[in-house]
Amino acid sequence: MRITNNMLVSNMMNNMYKNLGRLNKVNSQFSSGKKFALPSDDPIGVSKSMRFHTDLGKLEQYNRNLKDARSWMETTEDSMKQMNEIVKRMRELSVNASNETNTIDELRAMGAEIDQEYDQLIKTSNATYAGRSVFTGFKTDVPLLDKEGNYKLTEYKEENISQIKGMEIDGNNLDFSTNPIQFDLKVGDNQTSLNLNQNYGDLNALKNDINAQLGAGSTGVTAEIQDVNASKGKLVLKTAGGVDSILIDNHTSGDLESIGMSDGRYPLKSSEVSEYNLGVADDIEVNTNGIKIFGKAEFDSEGRLIDKANYNESKVNGYEIVEDADGKRANKQYADKSYLMAVVDEFRTALKEGDYDTVRKTTERLDGIQENLLQNQAEIGAKVKRLELTESRMGDEKINFTKLLSTNEDVDMMDTYTQLKIEENVYNSSLAAGAKIIQPTLLDFLR
Repeated sequence: MRITNNMLVSNMMNNMYKNLGRLNKVNSQFSSGKKFALPSDDPIGVSKSMRFHTDLGKLEQYNRNLKDARSWMETTEDSMKQMNEIVKRMRELSVNASNETNTIDELRAMGAEIDQEYDQLIKTSNATYAGRSVFTGFKTDVPLLDKEGNYKLTEYKEENISQIKGMEIDGNNLDFSTNPIQFDLKVGDNQTSLNLNQNYGDLNALKNDINAQLGAGSTGVTAEIQDVNASKGKLVLKTAGGVDSILIDNHTSGDLESIGMSDGRYPLKSSEVSEYNLGVADDIEVNTNGIKIFGKAEFDSEGRLIDKANYNESKVNGYEIVEDADGKRANKQYADKSYLMAVVDEFRTALKEGDYDTVRKTTERLDGIQENLLQNQAEIGAKVKRLELTESRMGDEKINFTKLLSTNEDVDMMDTYTQLKIEENVYNSSLAAGAKIIQPTLLDFLR
């Protein structure tokens, strides 16, 4: 085969470009410290690095969740510590006050201190973390208790409402013969049970049946139809005196909204539990539901507190939210009262009246309250300890993934430097060899 000068030059250039390409690759690795810059450099290595970066990103988010959860629980723990100190002080006062040698003035002086402790308990019950209430379950934008120890759970205005004005309903869709509506209507201590089980031809027929059933009761409520537009209108319930609030409650079947009404109380359920995700299948409950701390008070027929804290109640009712002609209002008449605050309320009343029997009973009640507070504090402390262990584990995992990532994509600088020098020598040698491929010129042949 005939070898021409052009072939020599072409082969020399191709080999020199290959040497230059290897030199460029090693030089890029040395200057960047990474084994690859493009997916095509090492598809498998790039795939592994993407997984490691994803895992590290998850760890960073889990760590942020952990810090937020820990701060939330520390706020809750601080609030409960303060409550425990207040309850401890009140127990000391109850033991002191149970001594019948105290004069009525001395008891009232203790009552003045209890008044201050009472107000501080209310403030502590409405503790917040980053603007969110810590004891109100999912309702983090509202306070737990009002100034009288009732479950509030709403920011609406406190006001007694003398009527309920429902949503607009259609008089052509009032057939309740197969799906009756049953509910209780309350005004103060009076209650009437209503059962709508007919096919009402129009709104007036519905109104007449409700009034007939209300007339048999003692609530003093009457029904009217207002804002009539063709077959549509609004069912309005009114009290006779115009001062009491109306509550629709305890419906057992049917859809109350089909007649424009609803149970307006704002409840807190024990199932309202907030969780933070700290890893794959690793969640932790961060909030302490207010029911577990404050309980639900029950009273006998004479209005005396029953010694039953109800810390495990499934729900408590806050203020009733109703609508009148001016818009939404809140009424506390049917709100449940906190057991803890009811105990303190009876205690300070007993001190002012010199009721030694209630004072002595208060000591036992406060013992139970303090035991419950300590139990809940212990649960929070255990969770905080768990978060500390989780934080330590996250730190170890981060170090581990960082090492794996470095092994996968970082170059060995000493080896790369050695390889760089080798490639530089190879490239310089190829340049020198290229300069000697065709040394004779045309003048050499003419001599």
